[in-house]
Amino acid sequence: MSVDQYSVCPCGSGKKIKFCKCKDSIHEMERVLKMMSGGQMVAALDRLNQVLEEHPDAAWCLAIRGRLLLELKEDEALAENAERFIRLQPSNPLALTQQAAYRGVRGETQAAADSLLQALAESSAGVDTFVLDVASVLSLSFAQAGNLLSSRCFAGLALTAQGYENERLAMMAVEQVNRSREISNMLKDVPTLEVKPTAPAVRERYDEASVLLRANQILLAESKFESLARSNPQEEGVLRGLLVCAIWRGDAKRQSSILRKLSDIETIDADQRARDLALSLLLAPDQPEICTPCNNYTWDIEDLAMLEQELMASSHVVQLPADVIRMAGNTDENEVPPRSGFQLMDRELNDTEKLPEPDVAPLVLTNALLFGKQTDRAARLELLSVCGIELDEAMKFFTSLSGVSGEPKVSEETIPLMSAASVNMPIMRVGGTQAEARKLQTIVNNREFVGRVLATPLPLFGGKTAGETLDDPAYALQRTALARVIESYDVMYDDPAVLDQLRTALKVSALPPIDIESDDQVYTLPVDALYRVNVESASKQPLFILLDRARNFRCTPVLRATAERLLAIDLGEDEVRIKPHAYIAWIDSTSDESKALELLAEAKAWAKANSVSHAPMLLNECLRRVQSGDGEGFQTTVQEIIRDFSNDANVMGQLQQLLVELGVINPDGSPRHAPQQAAPMGLGNEPSPAASGGSGLWTPDSPTPPQTPGEGSKLWVPGAE
Repeated sequence: MSVDQYSVCPCGSGKKIKFCKCKDSIHEMERVLKMMSGGQMVAALDRLNQVLEEHPDAAWCLAIRGRLLLELKEDEALAENAERFIRLQPSNPLALTQQAAYRGVRGETQAAADSLLQALAESSAGVDTFVLDVASVLSLSFAQAGNLLSSRCFAGLALTAQGYENERLAMMAVEQVNRSREISNMLKDVPTLEVKPTAPAVRERYDEASVLLRANQILLAESKFESLARSNPQEEGVLRGLLVCAIWRGDAKRQSSILRKLSDIETIDADQRARDLALSLLLAPDQPEICTPCNNYTWDIEDLAMLEQELMASSHVVQLPADVIRMAGNTDENEVPPRSGFQLMDRELNDTEKLPEPDVAPLVLTNALLFGKQTDRAARLELLSVCGIELDEAMKFFTSLSGVSGEPKVSEETIPLMSAASVNMPIMRVGGTQAEARKLQTIVNNREFVGRVLATPLPLFGGKTAGETLDDPAYALQRTALARVIESYDVMYDDPAVLDQLRTALKVSALPPIDIESDDQVYTLPVDALYRVNVESASKQPLFILLDRARNFRCTPVLRATAERLLAIDLGEDEVRIKPHAYIAWIDSTSDESKALELLAEAKAWAKANSVSHAPMLLNECLRRVQSGDGEGFQTTVQEIIRDFSNDANVMGQLQQLLVELGVINPDGSPRHAPQQAAPMGLGNEPSPAASGGSGLWTPDSPTPPQTPGEGSKLWVPGAE
């Protein structure tokens, strides 16, 4: 097949083949592509190497060779190929993208971002799919490194490019962040350029820079913003432009620094300054200003067996299960794992037949690991991550033991405030269900949270605790920023009263509610502002948009309130389209299992009355029955799905996937065998089954439904005969 001399050369230079240096060797490309399509990657590489020996300036070979090497994970060869490519064509976007790829593989994400931004700047003829492929990989690398705003920028390149079909990695990077309740909602969308300078001379140059920014000419835009910042260091719009550039460049330290500067500008609104400071704290690498010091303590032990007996005999100590000890030890394959592990509680727990009442529930002060004697070191006791709040009581207990003597070795570390302020309950088996244990954990944690926040020393307050700064107006901005940080976590809205108590304790005012006046307003609100939306002010369409955004970003109370509002108003001709989504959203955002089951019954009745499929409600009910420990109800729901939808392959496929995830069946449809009787549940984070009382009824707290030995499965599942 002859090559069209007037088509664009695949080397990435943007030139037609007739006018490119590749024209003398381009006839070899078809042969190489045939090898690749046939899976002959090594042969294709060999042929490319031969062509490069004959035609050293065949840039098309370097372009294809780089993609092959990246796919084959030949990192060193990719680096050499990219450097050669850049020497040949320094401004070639494919060469710069290869450089970004190998830098990203080496973990040099910021340098990789710079190379990719140069590639974007040089892509005047359109962005090649290879550039978008590497942008997707880079977005995932940034997400794994905790640089979430930069990750979102590069993912956006792939997700918004017309005709690009390989957006799976970029979507994964975005969705993993969006769905997490443990990630601050301030880190789920990129700041925009809303504030513009008012001075005409500054505004003109600002507009030039912002146009470049919107065209993904990030490096050129940054140069213009920096020039403006030198002559206008307090100009808010210019600093926000530099912030967006720093996000694109993956420079988390600079992002935090610019936001800190913005928080210091007194002409900016006080609430915005507090938000800027809060975001600065969250973006700083490792978040040092909102982490608190804690120490690990190590003693050499002469008689380990005696110490172990002392710990086992104490009513304030529980022994850790073996699998938890392995994780707590954090040892690699070459290190000896801990011999045993214990948790020190702040009080005794005598009755293990039932869960304790919240006001007498024991809390963990520290975890202790015992290591046996090794060739090169003595037996030892290690206390892990002891913070100031628990330090005195923990040290008093362990130094009183006869097996512990001398001064310990101390290693310093820090842990995030959200971890330090959350209490841990001991890992032990007591009577009850997992749902009851989770409820107890939540009640106790909510009771202790505010007091622990106020008692935790932070660098944000110069090493003081927040409680020590309550009467000092110099720390008012810092206290407000701290409140905004904590408010930005969705997990804090499980009990909104805790946030009210926190704001009152910190002497911080709540932000005002937001009334909705248009659809565009809902689209442009920052994610952390969704919690302030007054759903009563919104009409049908903005409510549906809000429901979608709240679901995408896992804003639980917003999802619940919006769904409840949609079900309460007249939806007119859109009822059949919107109402099922509203029901499922309300059910998914409801933590009360009995309330969720009531809603499911109502939703199923409505769906049947309006000729709408009730399969989503039944599948959801399966999960709810599991979470509430209703084994009989679970079986009944499964049978109802089979009865009503046995001819619907899609629904039955979803049921099979659900049963596999729940551990009821194997992927091939065969039943999983289970122990005849479930053991008592574990309190804390230990995955363990619930008490069955010998009834033989499978509950979700058991690993799998119990069966009588020798009996087959009584449950028909897709794939069973």
